[in-house]
Amino acid sequence: LRALQQRFQEAEAHYAAVCSTVGDVPASESGVDVLVYLRLGSIKCRDLKYSLARDLFITACQVKPSATSWMRVGEALLKLEEFRDAEDALAEANLLNVHNASVWGNLTLLSLAMGREEEANRSYGEATRLGLDDAELLSAVGEAFLKSGKYDQAEASLRRSLATSFGPHTLCLLGDTLREQGLLEKAKEQFQSVLTKFPSRQNHVDYATGCISEISAIVGN
Repeated sequence: LRALQQRFQEAEAHYAAVCSTVGDVPASESGVDVLVYLRLGSIKCRDLKYSLARDLFITACQVKPSATSWMRVGEALLKLEEFRDAEDALAEANLLNVHNASVWGNLTLLSLAMGREEEANRSYGEATRLGLDDAELLSAVGEAFLKSGKYDQAEASLRRSLATSFGPHTLCLLGDTLREQGLLEKAKEQFQSVLTKFPSRQNHVDYATGCISEISAIVGN
């Protein structure tokens, strides 16, 4: 509940206190609920402490292995750019639940990071077929496709993300994608949406304003 209320520091202290009671007892015998490790690991990810998050997620796997716990390990390893280990973790997650759309989404990220474009396309196809609706993951996948020059896939993933959760970062990414496709007026619309919908998000506003100026200089309005 505290994490849901974004009282992250309090939640972190609470979860850490629970974990500290374990001592030298093996994680699988500690009696600590697997959700404690998963939630504390997610907080560490939010704070960009990916090594700590990885270790907590691995502990979660020791307590109760599942597609979710192994996927979290893979996510942390992706952030650490430890791609071979990430591949092992995500393969385990996929083995435990081949119908988990988020696992396929993370496999898409992994494949793109490793330059495996055909595998990325197949994984993304599975993720969308299974109804991937994690806005943050879809945005990350879209960004990865954009960086790989796969603009059609990038646009599709970013639009899926925005259909789930409307955010300035994803709008900027969609604007960049449309600009790379030569769709300057449509790109400009996305950047203008950042200004009108998220005026308090200064970094995104500054970026969008610069992009609008560049596009206006090209199209003449």
